[in-house]
Amino acid sequence: MKRFFFATTLLHLGILVAACSLSACSKALKPISHVNISQNTISAGLITQDILLLGSLSQGTAVHTQSLEQPNYLWRTASPQNPVTAVAYSPGKHQAFTASGNNLTIWDTQTGQSLHYLSAPAAINAIAINPAGTRALLGLDNNQAQVLNLDIGGIVQTLTHSSRVLSVAFSQQFMLTGEEANKAHVWQLGQKTPIATHTHNDGVTKVGFSPDGQYAITASRYDETKLLTLKPPKNITLAHSIPLRAMALKAGKRLVDFYFISHNQVLWAYSDHTIEQYDIQQYRTLATWSTAKSQGLAKDTSAVIALGQFQKKWWVLHSNGTLFELAKPSSLSTLPK
Repeated sequence: MKRFFFATTLLHLGILVAACSLSACSKALKPISHVNISQNTISAGLITQDILLLGSLSQGTAVHTQSLEQPNYLWRTASPQNPVTAVAYSPGKHQAFTASGNNLTIWDTQTGQSLHYLSAPAAINAIAINPAGTRALLGLDNNQAQVLNLDIGGIVQTLTHSSRVLSVAFSQQFMLTGEEANKAHVWQLGQKTPIATHTHNDGVTKVGFSPDGQYAITASRYDETKLLTLKPPKNITLAHSIPLRAMALKAGKRLVDFYFISHNQVLWAYSDHTIEQYDIQQYRTLATWSTAKSQGLAKDTSAVIALGQFQKKWWVLHSNGTLFELAKPSSLSTLPK
């Protein structure tokens, strides 16, 4: 009996060690600081090396390009009481995009002036800009995604879906859309049908590409995150799937945002205030942070909105206007210039 108990214990320990090696059982790190950057409730946000966009429920979008202390501009929405639903940025052209309802505004981030106002046929849920800054992809509430020509204006392509388009992304060669009907689609410019479709078990709320365009990421609400390999012209395969744990599903955990810190490492931001540094080639978690702010006995009810790098520091934005700075692990490297 003792021998059996000893062997069973070793087996359990072996399983635990293997699980820890895959999921990084180390204690979650704490942010090194936080800044209350806004008094408004944040509904959409974007953090890049050049700009910080804070879209609010009723006060428009605050724009930071130089410091966190004072915004450079405050851009109002066409309808003052409508929330900002999506934001995007084109670094090459120094243009920012803000959506509120079905209204899209293009702004000059150097002067703060509005450049163009556009009206979409339905509410805009997501915006993506191609690397050249010549095309915009809008995910709409009317089961469509529309491609806009930013140089001469006008709609150049309409992508038809079976449900609301919740998320969009643009790479140099492909477009990516996620819809409420549990599907993610890969498209090419000029083609009316997707060149690949991957099915989830819930609505696809977040999609994106790696900086080198070799990977696509599709994340479903409360389901799983899929990593796709992209090889032109149409060789698209599922490389890896990262399911959320059963306990996480019960707690309502979902992927909110992600940001590539190198060509093979990405930061995941989850709705439960968990941030993970993940190696997409080794398929393992390298480090974990928790940005849940202690409020005494009260639970932190703020939502994670966005994460990214601004002014050479890594930040996580919460809906209550708090910006958390992550400590930089020794293995963390920024993208090449």
